[in-house]
Amino acid sequence: MARWTQQDRCISFAELPIVVGRSAECDLCLTEPTVSRRHAQLERAAGRLVVRDLESRYGTFVNGVKVVEKALEPGDRVRFGMQICYWVRADALEPAEVVAAGLVLDGVGIERGGRRLVENVGAGMQPGQLIGVLGPSGVGKTQLLRVMAGFFPPAAGQVLWHNEPIQAVGEEYLQQVGYIPQHDLLYDTLTVAENIAYAAELRLGRLSAAERAQRVEEVLELVQMSGHRHKPAAVLSGGQRKRVSVAVELLRRPAMLLLDEPTTGLDPANEARLLENLRQIAQQGTLVVCTSHSVGIVRMFDRVLVLAVQGNVARQAFWGRPENLLEGLGIREWADLYDMLEHGGPLPSADQSCAAVGAGALPGAAPAGQGQGLSGGAAADGDIGGPAGLPQEDLKFPSPDSVPLGREFLRARRRAHQGQSAGWAAQCWRVGWRCLTMTRRDALLSAMMIGQPLALGLLVVLTQYNPGRADPIFFFTVVIAIWLGLNNSVRDLVRERRQYLRDRLAGMQVEAYLGAKIGLFLAIGLVQVALLTLVVRWGAKGVLGAEAEHVYKDLAAVGWLAWIGVGMLVYACGLGLGLLISTLARTEEAAVAALPLLMLPQILLSAVATGDVKTPVTQPRAFLPVVATLRAPPGGRTSGAARVERQELGAVRRLVDVLSLACYSRPALLTLAPVDLSGKGYSKRIWWGDLLHLLVLLTATYGALWVGFLHQEDGWPRRIGI
Repeated sequence: MARWTQQDRCISFAELPIVVGRSAECDLCLTEPTVSRRHAQLERAAGRLVVRDLESRYGTFVNGVKVVEKALEPGDRVRFGMQICYWVRADALEPAEVVAAGLVLDGVGIERGGRRLVENVGAGMQPGQLIGVLGPSGVGKTQLLRVMAGFFPPAAGQVLWHNEPIQAVGEEYLQQVGYIPQHDLLYDTLTVAENIAYAAELRLGRLSAAERAQRVEEVLELVQMSGHRHKPAAVLSGGQRKRVSVAVELLRRPAMLLLDEPTTGLDPANEARLLENLRQIAQQGTLVVCTSHSVGIVRMFDRVLVLAVQGNVARQAFWGRPENLLEGLGIREWADLYDMLEHGGPLPSADQSCAAVGAGALPGAAPAGQGQGLSGGAAADGDIGGPAGLPQEDLKFPSPDSVPLGREFLRARRRAHQGQSAGWAAQCWRVGWRCLTMTRRDALLSAMMIGQPLALGLLVVLTQYNPGRADPIFFFTVVIAIWLGLNNSVRDLVRERRQYLRDRLAGMQVEAYLGAKIGLFLAIGLVQVALLTLVVRWGAKGVLGAEAEHVYKDLAAVGWLAWIGVGMLVYACGLGLGLLISTLARTEEAAVAALPLLMLPQILLSAVATGDVKTPVTQPRAFLPVVATLRAPPGGRTSGAARVERQELGAVRRLVDVLSLACYSRPALLTLAPVDLSGKGYSKRIWWGDLLHLLVLLTATYGALWVGFLHQEDGWPRRIGI
């Protein structure tokens, strides 16, 4: 039975341990929904008071940092779940007073790439407000929003949350922020409900299926998209797509929602409808902040922060109620507003602004124009016609090298959400399901995946009607398998990079994402390689005449499993190479343009293309098994006979021979059609050498993919505008 409840004002340490949780059997029973049934435990360890998290869903935080186990000191602040906080005293816990979760911009300045973008922005925002950040294009609104989201720190001033700098609050802050970039991040072939359910699986994987379904229904109702739940995202209007993006971020019930240009491209009716929807979300206690360059929606905001260009730097021109905007800026018509802001018209001074702070100001707010920082808050209701933060002479802009690139903030954001996210296996399953669903619904893509191995296999059969030997048929089968792996994957990662980053920042693991992709494509490849082998093997039997009967016997000598197995190995090589190129490429077009450069060497650097396949292996020739090649390496110390054979090849042949060692087609062909170097039958040792060669290339490809993906991932947020 609980000894204390949420209403008790003093939780004594006289009787430890104390189990904290939502269950009535816990010592301290907290009924807030984000508190787990058995959430945490307070105990003595080595003479110190320790809090230990009991694998709770939403985590235990000490001074804003998520912990598993932490020694406590008097003055520490402990949070259980998302809402309930206590102060640690010498002999007890005392509830921390619940205050409005205000966001304060205190003299914020922004510098990127060595250039000042924004100077001296000050404002105080409260839950339940719909805030507009306005200004002409390129003025720095998006950069200001990203600073508010914690993607990188301000170059001057600070951003406060609960009257604490967000860098100090850390993961506790990032856990409560929802950020929606300007570009929609939906999967077009999934329906509205499937997009949101998929996001819920990744973000709220530790909830039960029933709880996730209920959360999906809640956000669909909240953004008024229940009636469109079965529509594919591809057919939605711009405003509807934006509302679905909002719904995805609302799944975690953030305290603050930041939207970058949500009304861009919308007609006036959809613009007003979206803003009204955002107002309803704000009225439920969420702080909603939108950037915009549209004058037509100004009156729909509770407060407006206006940025203007002056001296090639954006400065705060106004902060306050929209009905006082024109008077605060000293203009009469809305049409004059953007002309003044964009062309650097004179900004009103602090003396022209309202000196008094409105009744809704956060505690400790300083009156405008007194040149004081906003360490305790900023005016929330006062109409301030100039910078409300630090005076200009106090701005200190560090060198570009001293400003973090934001990677640590992105990693912290991922860590902040991982406690609620699904585990590796569940994430892998959901990503695989999503990819399979998207592939299945793309009728043309599905038809191409099935039709390609059939059509290409048939071409091999029709063109190799008199090959003289089986090697060319094996070779083209290998080349087609490489092509299928490349073609399936080369556009995949770059195409959904924005969606990947959204999910990654919400806690998705790299292993789950890549594992799902590779697993799905391997399953598809197994079907394709089996069809290819079937067509080539059966087709060759009907096309090859009596004079080529020995060729078919050589083909039939290779078992079905061996043929498909080697085909799958070389397909996997092509798949890994395609994913690597998709990781490195900036655009889908660049990835596709790389296909000829990847495929042609597999064909041209081969015994079939150079004609060496017709030269007996007992004579000097290139493209021998790797064991024979290593026995007499170019320029190496070899026996006299081997050296003579190497010299007879000539410099060009030796160069081509060496380059071909990096091609998948060389060891794959030698594995399928092993050669007899001694005239006494092929050697198992030589065959294993070629198989090992292929496996080394396969391992190197996927090692490069893993390293390349992790390295490139850090630069993707900046590349796509985060």
